[in-house]
Amino acid sequence: MKDNNIDNIIELSNELRWQIGDEFHDNLTESIYADAADIVKDSVTTQDGEKRFRLDSKIDKIVTSKTWGFPIMFLILGTGYGLPLLVLIIRLLCWQACF
Repeated sequence: MKDNNIDNIIELSNELRWQIGDEFHDNLTESIYADAADIVKDSVTTQDGEKRFRLDSKIDKIVTSKTWGFPIMFLILGTGYGLPLLVLIIRLLCWQACF
């Protein structure tokens, strides 16, 4: 009887997984960060009430963006001491693609 219940639960979870979609986790994470940004926006104030330019925030948005994140990482790793690490990453990625 227990095995039958477990099988039903596994079958139901597999069906629900495909109904949710592939981008569920990405959308959930983005919404959590958006909520956090709204909370910060409402609770953090400056002396003059204006938004101030923050260089670290701008750099963070560029470096962690979906478009520029990987090219910047590979550029940084490809210079100086990062080159052996870059070769290792590429070999690992190629190894995973082969298997």
